[in-house]
Amino acid sequence: MKIRNINISYFKNLNDANEYAFELFRRELDTLKEKNFCLATGSTPVDLYKLFVKSFNEKQTTWKNITSFNLDEYIGLEPNNKFSFRYFMDSNLFNYIDIQKENINFLSGTSNPEQEIVRYEKEMDKAGPFDITLLGVGKNGHIAFNEPGTPRESKTHIIDLTDSTIKANEIYFDNPNDMPRQGITMGIDSIISRSKKIILIAFGESKREALEALISNKVNMNYPITYLLEHNDVEVITDIKL
Repeated sequence: MKIRNINISYFKNLNDANEYAFELFRRELDTLKEKNFCLATGSTPVDLYKLFVKSFNEKQTTWKNITSFNLDEYIGLEPNNKFSFRYFMDSNLFNYIDIQKENINFLSGTSNPEQEIVRYEKEMDKAGPFDITLLGVGKNGHIAFNEPGTPRESKTHIIDLTDSTIKANEIYFDNPNDMPRQGITMGIDSIISRSKKIILIAFGESKREALEALISNKVNMNYPITYLLEHNDVEVITDIKL
């Protein structure tokens, strides 16, 4: 299915879906030129990251020339907190590949938020466009931590998490009450204007409403996923038959 410049690929088998996503990244890794990737956290990309690690261990790919940026972080969590997104990336990917530590860029959840926003935008400006941006989507249609109602022109910013996002994510915390209520995230414009190609992975029936909003072919700020309609190269990979 194709909507504007969005190609939607349907897979019954999640292994096949992740293999397809991996191949899109592998083409960039194979060039051995300097590349910028923007990466997502959460349960959705875990199996894809396992494929990255497997490929590296089999000496099929290298990350030496990759600079990475991540989309978001919880406010209040140290990088070594096991519930932080930085810890997630280290334990699922970065600790097992040859990416250079100085090329890993992450939002800090414990620095002064206003200063962190300025710093991160400057780092992205310095690095240049993202060759691939990997996104997931929340059941309410959020991308990164851009919740419903986030304006199209938003840059990196602080966000109050909605009840829907809190409920979806608190299962990962030992004590649900410990989950932060705020995040710091790349904004919609930070993502769309900087990304050459966007890959969005949406697995599970809970993401159907968000995808149906996307294929309605109308930008709706209540479903931030629909802002992707304004990008010129988006690949959606899903197991949801639309």
